Amino acid sequence: MSSRPAPWSAFTTPQFWDDPHISQRMLAAHLDPEGPAASRPHAFIDRSVDWLIPALGLSSGSRLLDLGCGPGLYANRIASRGIEVVGVDASRRSISHARSGAESGSFPARFVVGDYLSASLGDGYDAVILIFEDYCALSPRQRSVLLNRVGAALSPGGRFLFDVTAAPRFETFSEEPRPPRNSWTGSGRRSPMWVPAPLGATPLNGSSWSGTRSGRRTVPDGSGTGRIV
Repeated sequence: MSSRPAPWSAFTTPQFWDDPHISQRMLAAHLDPEGPAASRPHAFIDRSVDWLIPALGLSSGSRLLDLGCGPGLYANRIASRGIEVVGVDASRRSISHARSGAESGSFPARFVVGDYLSASLGDGYDAVILIFEDYCALSPRQRSVLLNRVGAALSPGGRFLFDVTAAPRFETFSEEPRPPRNSWTGSGRRSPMWVPAPLGATPLNGSSWSGTRSGRRTVPDGSGTGRIV
């Protein structure tokens, strides 16, 4: 490659995450309870679920759509509260794990392999979530597609919750690899990923929770909290 490609000039995300080798490593990273490479630490996820269910006004019998659900770390925790969940993810390996978790726990969750920018999502949801800063990786055009698709999937008054990288977060990033522990393999070799350090302890520390309701949306504005538009 003799030149740097233009931003968003190619989109290979579905194929990338479904690659047999990458999806195997990603699932291992997702399931590492303390690793931040693919999901947030599991104790953080527990606290996030405790927070987001009342924040979204959900209760037993509500319907939620989890976009980019991975192996169901959020979806199955939410479904264990009696909330009906549909999860969508491009990785067949992650979806298989999510389905196994839902089946073993008898949770009201259904998981679909697909790209959430083009797959059938259904409608009538009380809430939609997109977690682990997926929104930031999308091009402006893809963000528009996503927001329109989410709007069509939500019931009137439904809510869309997603997290984004706010400007202050970049002060916590380092381009030095972390050598003590490789969250992909458990070895002491240098990690093959660049990872931020440290991660915050609450949803508003390290990344900003954002959302939409009744046609309004929160966007990052450099303050770390975002603004309503």
